Amino acid sequence: MKRTYTGEQAQIIEHDRGNALVRASAGSGKSTTLEARVVRLVQSGWRANRVMMCVFNRDNADDFTRRMTTHFATDSLPLVRTYHALAKGMTDRLTRLGAMPKWRLVTQDRELTALSMNALKATGTAPLRKRPAELVEEFASYIDLRKSAIDGHALIGTRFSPDAVSVFAEAFKAFEHLREVQGVRFFNDLIYDLMLTLRAEPSLWAQFTGKLDHALFDEFQDINGITFELLQGLTREGTHTMACGDPAQSIYAFRGAQVEFITDRFAHAYAPVTHYSLQYTFRFGHEVAYAASALISHNKAGGECLTVAHPSCPSTPIELHTYAPDQAIGIAGMLSHAHQRHELHHACVLVRNFSAAIPLEMELLRAGIPFFVDGREPLTRVPEVTAQIAILKSVADVPLTDPELQSLLRYPTLYLTGPIQATLTQHVAKRCGQMRLHEALRDALRAMSGVDTRQSEAIRQRADILATMATDFGSTAHPRAGLQRYAQLTQLDQTIAKATASVTKANELSATKAAFEQYAGRHATVKALLQEWEMTAGESDQRPLVDHIRITSIHRSKGDEYPWTIVAGLDHAIIPGADPIDLEEERRLMYVAMTRAKHRLTLLAPISKNWERAMALERLIKLGHRVLIESQKWVGTQSRFIDEADLDAAKSVANALTGSQSAVHAGNPSLVKRYFEAIGKTAPAITAPSALQSTTSRSGSSSTALPQDTPRHSEFADIRAGNDVQIGDLLMSRNRREQGTVIEIMPTGTLKLRKPNGGTFATLPLPGQWLHAKRLTSTDSL
Repeated sequence: MKRTYTGEQAQIIEHDRGNALVRASAGSGKSTTLEARVVRLVQSGWRANRVMMCVFNRDNADDFTRRMTTHFATDSLPLVRTYHALAKGMTDRLTRLGAMPKWRLVTQDRELTALSMNALKATGTAPLRKRPAELVEEFASYIDLRKSAIDGHALIGTRFSPDAVSVFAEAFKAFEHLREVQGVRFFNDLIYDLMLTLRAEPSLWAQFTGKLDHALFDEFQDINGITFELLQGLTREGTHTMACGDPAQSIYAFRGAQVEFITDRFAHAYAPVTHYSLQYTFRFGHEVAYAASALISHNKAGGECLTVAHPSCPSTPIELHTYAPDQAIGIAGMLSHAHQRHELHHACVLVRNFSAAIPLEMELLRAGIPFFVDGREPLTRVPEVTAQIAILKSVADVPLTDPELQSLLRYPTLYLTGPIQATLTQHVAKRCGQMRLHEALRDALRAMSGVDTRQSEAIRQRADILATMATDFGSTAHPRAGLQRYAQLTQLDQTIAKATASVTKANELSATKAAFEQYAGRHATVKALLQEWEMTAGESDQRPLVDHIRITSIHRSKGDEYPWTIVAGLDHAIIPGADPIDLEEERRLMYVAMTRAKHRLTLLAPISKNWERAMALERLIKLGHRVLIESQKWVGTQSRFIDEADLDAAKSVANALTGSQSAVHAGNPSLVKRYFEAIGKTAPAITAPSALQSTTSRSGSSSTALPQDTPRHSEFADIRAGNDVQIGDLLMSRNRREQGTVIEIMPTGTLKLRKPNGGTFATLPLPGQWLHAKRLTSTDSL
């Protein structure tokens, strides 16, 4: 049967000459379109061995090759390469010419780890006060980012602490020297070494240029600087080049990917460029399509991207399931029907960080629902988790396992040398059965030799803290209160930020801490939590042989689709996080998560919607203001991305398109009009929610309009740094759920506002989160 294509797809397939850029929405049939384009090129007379398709991973390359074999004989296939395989082929050619040394390609992580360790040892890690073994993972991330661009990556300074940048820069030199001495290349050296050679000897480009008539580059949103430089060099002599990708799915900045290559750089470097768009998705219905478009519209880079459901798509309802901080999330109840019908494999749970999976895992264990966490070790092997269990076991005077003890003595780090750490752990492990943990630490300190003053003081302080915990808490204490007290006494949050070389790693550790505290808060006593924790002993790192649900990270889910997608952990502290490195990338991650759904999308989030207050509190803490410890307790606030996805508008748009609703209620009327225009329909009446009118939220709460005799104010506009906010001015949150009149300006910059209904609240007016309407005097004009 002959395949039919949409008008969008047909334009791309028929594109013949010149450079082109394709922006392809999630589920838009991009692979099918590119397949048809390559087939048409070859069938119309272009030589197959001068047409090349480049993809990112081997599985995609194998799949595309298989597609080609259904059209052509195996000895006349177009070229299909991964970007790294392309570089390897070029490297092999230069090696045969004697232009590059013949080094061994190493694919085993073990050798990479050993070389990294030796480089760190040769450099010294004293400024970071951590042993080389504790820094290998973060150093590997530094290497990846450093090699994503020949001249280094501009984001290194934002993703690593200043001390780490200094240490890792020297260790990188040692690493490269050791690599040269041993004559080895690792995966990320394939493009890096090649480009170093071609930069040093530009004449070598003659071996590769002018050999392609057509080049198609897939997943272009994930391109980094060094790969872009390679592709530019390869296609600079008459190659008709087409780049294809989705700016809204650029989520690998931690590897050096830059969304600017698809949003700006390609069009500039390859001008003139014909622009195409694959807006129609064949994966999900209008509700998800509009919500995803509304979310990504808040981005500057690629924010204009629009995803539209094709008429053939089924409806895909979005369910927002909220939970209180002291209650179970309810995942077991949601999955009970699927469990009974052996349909768990149709669903997948996605999380930003695996820390958000902890409370879900415990609920599923308790309910006996099989699951598998894809991409993380079992909970009993996660040091940040076992450390918190160890804290609770110590206050309940329950024996610790060796891994728990080791984790606790490093949570937070005591900055001990390797030999001292090992001796301390061994001694305490022997004595723990005879005395309390803090007593065993003191006993070890008396028995050990070679401990300097600083290390001795650190051990003594930790023993004192554990003694305080043992006195103030016990098995009947509230577990979250105990964990928070320990964090306060050890200055855990500050130490995580200071002692972790990678900002990304520090954020992950903080998220794990917060998630476990969330789980602990659902138990009345330490004893109750520890009894439940015993269920994790049987958790395996192997997939269950029976029907089960997969839990994985959003990053790992990219390219997948599921009949039922559950996005969990939508707490503002987790996604985008209290202090995200790149807010726009976090928003793209949420977009990727939402667009994995085919028939049903469920979002799991705390019941509180006051994320602006959470951000203001975080800002006050960062500015050094003292905040009561009670106000810092985890209560959970919904991610701002739920607001930005405008779920009410998405449902309204879907209902209007099915004829069950005559008007659309949306916060972004222009987006609604664009959406209807894209599907060839006239937009219905659009009503925009206003903070100055009575409105009802999904939870049923309402806000009351300002009285008619209120003073006159200017139009609301974005508040910006340096705005002169005065008593009597109006502020309104961007999600239009909070508003008030300024009645007091505190020395810290915090504002006290009176609500229209008479209540008051305080906020820090952060730019981008609040709208400001200045009170007008009698001489001012509107």
